Amino acid sequence: MNRSALQVSILRVIAVNSASFAYVEVPLNANLAVIGTGNLGKSSIVNCVRFFLLPEVNVNDSDRKFAFISGAGDSADVTYFNKDQIYEYYFPDEHSRLILEVEHKLIDGTTKRHCQIISRGDNYRLQRCFITEAYDTISHLFWDKSTETGAKPEYVPGRQLLASLKKINNTAKQVSQVEQLTKELYSVDVLRPNSCPYVLFPLRDISSNAVDSLRSLVKMLFNQDSRSLRLMTATAIEGRDDGGQLLEVDISEIINEQKVLKKRKSALEELRQAQPKYEALKTQYQNILNEKSAATSFAQLWVNTQAYKQTIERQLLDSSHAINEADAHLKEQKKSLVDLNTKCKIHQHRLKELNELIDKAKKTLATNDRITTGYPGKCHQEIVDIYSEDLEAEKQMLKHYTDAQQRQSRLQELDIKITDHEAELDKINRRQSNKALSLRTQLTDVAWRKLYSINSVLANANPGRKLNNDEFTALDDAMALFNPKDSELHFFDEKIPFLSEMPEDDIDRLITSVEDSLSLLVKERRQLQSLNKNLTLHDQKKIGDMKRNIEEGERELKILRNASHVEYQLEKDTQEYEDKQAQLSDVQRQRDQRKGTCQAASDHFDALKKIRDDKQTTLLELANLLSGNQFGFGPTLERYSLVKIKLREVSAVENVAENDIGDANQFNRLAQQLEASSNAKVAVSAALCSLITHGLIVDSYQLLTHNNNEDAIIKTFEALRVQFDLLGQNNEVLKRDTLTHNDHVRNRLERLSKTKEKIELTISDLNCELAKAKVNDLESVKLKVKLNAHFDDLIARWRSFDDLNSEGTLPEEWYARLEQFLQSDAVNNDGKLRMDNIIQQARYLTKKIGEVWDEKDQSTSTKMLINMHFCDIFIQQLSNETSEVAFPLIMDEIGKVSSEQFPELIKSLNDKGHWLVGVTTHGKSGDLIAPFENYLVMDELKTANPYHPHRRHVCFSLEMEQIKLKEQADFFRDV
Repeated sequence: MNRSALQVSILRVIAVNSASFAYVEVPLNANLAVIGTGNLGKSSIVNCVRFFLLPEVNVNDSDRKFAFISGAGDSADVTYFNKDQIYEYYFPDEHSRLILEVEHKLIDGTTKRHCQIISRGDNYRLQRCFITEAYDTISHLFWDKSTETGAKPEYVPGRQLLASLKKINNTAKQVSQVEQLTKELYSVDVLRPNSCPYVLFPLRDISSNAVDSLRSLVKMLFNQDSRSLRLMTATAIEGRDDGGQLLEVDISEIINEQKVLKKRKSALEELRQAQPKYEALKTQYQNILNEKSAATSFAQLWVNTQAYKQTIERQLLDSSHAINEADAHLKEQKKSLVDLNTKCKIHQHRLKELNELIDKAKKTLATNDRITTGYPGKCHQEIVDIYSEDLEAEKQMLKHYTDAQQRQSRLQELDIKITDHEAELDKINRRQSNKALSLRTQLTDVAWRKLYSINSVLANANPGRKLNNDEFTALDDAMALFNPKDSELHFFDEKIPFLSEMPEDDIDRLITSVEDSLSLLVKERRQLQSLNKNLTLHDQKKIGDMKRNIEEGERELKILRNASHVEYQLEKDTQEYEDKQAQLSDVQRQRDQRKGTCQAASDHFDALKKIRDDKQTTLLELANLLSGNQFGFGPTLERYSLVKIKLREVSAVENVAENDIGDANQFNRLAQQLEASSNAKVAVSAALCSLITHGLIVDSYQLLTHNNNEDAIIKTFEALRVQFDLLGQNNEVLKRDTLTHNDHVRNRLERLSKTKEKIELTISDLNCELAKAKVNDLESVKLKVKLNAHFDDLIARWRSFDDLNSEGTLPEEWYARLEQFLQSDAVNNDGKLRMDNIIQQARYLTKKIGEVWDEKDQSTSTKMLINMHFCDIFIQQLSNETSEVAFPLIMDEIGKVSSEQFPELIKSLNDKGHWLVGVTTHGKSGDLIAPFENYLVMDELKTANPYHPHRRHVCFSLEMEQIKLKEQADFFRDV
């Protein structure tokens, strides 16, 4: 393969719960021999790659779309699996998946991978998901590989696959429309690879013709049969010109158009001769129209008036029911309004209570915040503890002020503490004055740090003199027992932390701390001693302040302790307050709406009462009208049968209204029209029967069988009138249609003539390309097509009949010749001629060096090499010039091919950037498998935990196994 901006490589195909497999992975980026028992589904798995290459969203018309061969691969009567067979085989249930892993190598050398996953949808649909991840990232969704054979995952995504993929990569998507799928699979922008992450075959353009051409290419790549060669040849011819218009000539339509034109011309001539009779008949016909119109109007008015009376009666009854319902509705609305007012008051009362609670809680929390502000850096519990201790100290101090016994005990305690602090201060001062004689200055730093690590109190001791030799030696020897290692001192089998550096000498700070503590104790003792005398006003005031402080402290301590509860309760009350406000607003809105509803219900009730009164008045008037008509027009109803018929035929107009009913004057006028028009019926009926007898019109209403009712006469005459009204127009239309037909025929025949020239030029160009092919020991290869003989004869003879003109169609002899062509095998059952009918056969001719052209059938490997070169020509025509695609080519039953054919075949395919995947059963010789180097045995393992018990086979080797043929014949070794 030449370096390009984008290289697309198909890495592997994975089937989950499909065919006879629970799970299988087949690598497709190297030459591979696939081995297994017969009817296992080996070929089916590798052949399913065509699903991914074609932009189909369902398996309808599967023979045309996918062409999965059923039976012998290259037999003359080859058939294809139908949609039910494909759907139930590859996608038996919602857990079935076909997955393709694809790699993109960009111009900068980086690689990206994506997966295309196809699942079962509803009504034979294919659901396609895409994700820009390597398959290993998502494999856990489909199979648990933690054991040798693996098992169905504990949690399977089912129909939620897209959601599971989005958890891994949120850019995962599902494509359900053909247009979008076409763009995803074929449209490429090498400068923006992220805009086309799922491209599988970069096309020069993504027109429908280009996609159809790719479909032919896919069938050729995967089927390798003569039918696919013929189809691909036809596709190459169709796509030769830039227009890309597919050849499709409807022969049956041409023939039928000519027959229709002849029949129309004859009928128009007969009609023209009968026009005088028609003109004489029009006056009499008008009288019949008047009779029919009067009878219809009379019956219609009568029926409408009766229907209107019935409507008023129903409306009056409905009005009474409506009044009762309106009264009940009004009472219900009033009751609901009272309930809503009560709810408003309840909500308002609760809101007042909550507002008081919230104000109280906020004041409490404000006090809590004020207290805690005085303790920066302390957590709440620490503040509570400190506050509690301070309060206890305050209480204790109060006891000292008010209780002499307690005060005396405290004075004794203070004397002891003061004495201890003075002794401690004296000792520290002596250490300060004898600082030069401390152990820290007399011992080495290491020895002193060891002693300090053992006991800091001993290390700070001050002898007050120089150590003698025995003391110094004893201390040094003792410290030698402690061995420093890392940050620890080892004393036999014990360890203690070792002081890493000399600590700071803080004796001055210690003196200050003890002096400060002593000063506080002395001050407290002085205050207590002063109380042993009579209490002064100042002391009494202080005791009062202390009591108030204690009371305030207890109150504030309670606030501190309850702060979290108060805060929680505040949040709860605030939320309830907001909810109650929302509820109150909602109830108030409902109440306002209800007020309007109540008023509307009251108005509606009053309106219904008025409507009822008006209906009662109208009903009385209609009863009087119908009673008078029945008496006055009784003879009219009995005399004219047409009126009785119309009364049975007509129905009241829909939603009859007052404007649709009659009055006494209308009924009188219509009766007079009926009498005046009855005499015309006999004359018109006789004339029409004469025209029917002469064949000018069709007796659609049985006038010849004495069906002389007005409706039959009128419909027959109207049919006749339409013919005469359109006579001139129809003559013009016939001329235009004849001219259009002639132009259409000439255009079709001219195109068929050019099609033959196009075929010859295309085959010549293809053979120029095929001449570059290097196939085994052949000097040259060329493609030969056989055209349908009937097509050849039609093209050769059609000009001898060419006397087309604007007045008539082609001679009858030509259409007889065209009828014969329609019945030949050059035309499909639908009567249409297409390119794949014209190309009756496509095959290869070969020529060895020094020999003549050979037309006999070649070996499978030779045909495959030639096919591959043909496909490579087609790939170059279709694919984007900046991209390349690595295809796996599938060869079924490789055991039928001589093993010496494979090395050259594989080398040729690999040179073009493609791989050969061969399928065979067990028991084949190592000579057959060795040229592939890689092999995959697909029937060694079965899982104990499949998706379905009928699909248990498992095959997912981490790496393909390889073999090389040793020098000894028929002996293999694993590599």
